[in-house]
Amino acid sequence: MTTDLRMAAEAASLLIERQEHDGLTTIELFAHQQNFVASNKDEAWLFGANRSGKTEALAVAIASFARFGVTNPDDLDWERLVLGQHRPVRIWAVSLTYDMSRNILQSKLFNNGARIDTRSPLIPDAEIANWNITNQTLRLKNGSVIIFKSCDGGRDSFQGADLDLICFDEVPEEDIYKECTIRIGGGRRLLIRGAATILPPAGVPGGVSWMYLAKAQPWLALGVSDPARNAASPRLDIFTAGLRHNAAILPEEIERMAAVFAPGTPEHMIRIEGMLLPSIGGALCYPHFNRQYHVREELAPMVDGARRPQVSPHLPLCLNVDFNPENGVWTIGQRFGRVFRVLDEITLERSDILSMTHEFRTRYPYHDAELWIYGDATGRRKEGQTGTSSFHLIQQYLVGYPSPITFKLPDVNPPQKDRVDAVNLQMKPPSGQRLIEIAPHCVETIKDAEGSKWNIRLQIDKRHGRRSDGMDTVGYWIVYEEPVRTALREPSRLRSVKSPAYLKSGAFPSTPRGGRPVRIGNHWYGQRIA
Repeated sequence: MTTDLRMAAEAASLLIERQEHDGLTTIELFAHQQNFVASNKDEAWLFGANRSGKTEALAVAIASFARFGVTNPDDLDWERLVLGQHRPVRIWAVSLTYDMSRNILQSKLFNNGARIDTRSPLIPDAEIANWNITNQTLRLKNGSVIIFKSCDGGRDSFQGADLDLICFDEVPEEDIYKECTIRIGGGRRLLIRGAATILPPAGVPGGVSWMYLAKAQPWLALGVSDPARNAASPRLDIFTAGLRHNAAILPEEIERMAAVFAPGTPEHMIRIEGMLLPSIGGALCYPHFNRQYHVREELAPMVDGARRPQVSPHLPLCLNVDFNPENGVWTIGQRFGRVFRVLDEITLERSDILSMTHEFRTRYPYHDAELWIYGDATGRRKEGQTGTSSFHLIQQYLVGYPSPITFKLPDVNPPQKDRVDAVNLQMKPPSGQRLIEIAPHCVETIKDAEGSKWNIRLQIDKRHGRRSDGMDTVGYWIVYEEPVRTALREPSRLRSVKSPAYLKSGAFPSTPRGGRPVRIGNHWYGQRIA
């Protein structure tokens, strides 16, 4: 009995000593970090400025969940850990690149060989059973597994597993995010946690468009403050943090950074104040687009719980196409006078020409007027496998369509910038009249209009998970019908007055034909008398 009491006392003493030096118990979290790790909803994101401590909060959630089954270190149950009663969990820790995973997230969690922090790691060496650097898998002695993954492996590398927790260090591409969200196992709850900077590092163009449109924008509409929005959101928590929320940064450093980004600018509001804004870095391709102004409910009213596009049978139906192997978008519209109306869109994960054309014929089996087809002139190029152009394929799949079909294609594609400028001119023409209207159920086209940005090479940036092609197809339609034309100059009403015939460009008149100097007043022309 005495021996058992002595062993229990020694175990308790060792446990107390271990807690005093454990990275999870000694770390001090700021308010925004504590709110993030304490969230108990299915999904939570911490959007913070650079150096706001967002990745550290994510690392705390990963370590706490792997060791104790909870993301909040305030809820740790050390007795269950000692007794081995914790259920093993499987975690994906996702970074944008392998280097970011190794140098940032892994080094905060455990001694991976790249760690230089003097603080205790969040996962102590005593609890690690194996670190497989080849498979990027960390196995703990309690049976939990942390698998480190990078987005540069592509969507296919995120398949075939059931998980308990997925953590994103920065926002991945949208298709990778969607693939991760279905990694649900039987009888297990999947938690999603993420930490990201809405703006990229200073001097780097671009931003996170799809995340703002898919998550932040609906969340912002729920209230006027972060706590009110989270209270009204049943499955998603969002927390924001500016530079000043990190009390570890020296005040003079904060003031220096605040001076770099002028107050009132989007970068200052996001990087310094931690606000969420729709213009999140880079130059917008369609800065004049306004959802409240250009999206019109009456173009597709709700009928029996579904949107019904209001198609006029007396006007040509315009099918605007682009050719992508996956996640393509085709738009359908009509022109009412000078106004371009986007009435419908076709979005299929499998967006080959046959599938997209079949979907069009299913929705619009007939039309009383003509069918006009607009698109990319490169669709005329021969396909290596079929030997037939893309538009010839569409023509074949539309055989028997009961309307006259006209292909309206340019001989050569205009520059991408000219196509975008043609759309912008119709969005905000000099007359002030609204010349582009979009039906509310054309979700991908609206997202494209709100989030498309120019990259550093003045090309539309398609790297950040855009569904793409929505506004591209609208642009093919508009630039064909209403390109940006050269302004006509009115003829000048002022005519130049010719110089006298006897004058040259020099200071004096030329010598008369006789060759003899002529005196006018006190001056001789042909020669000058001093």
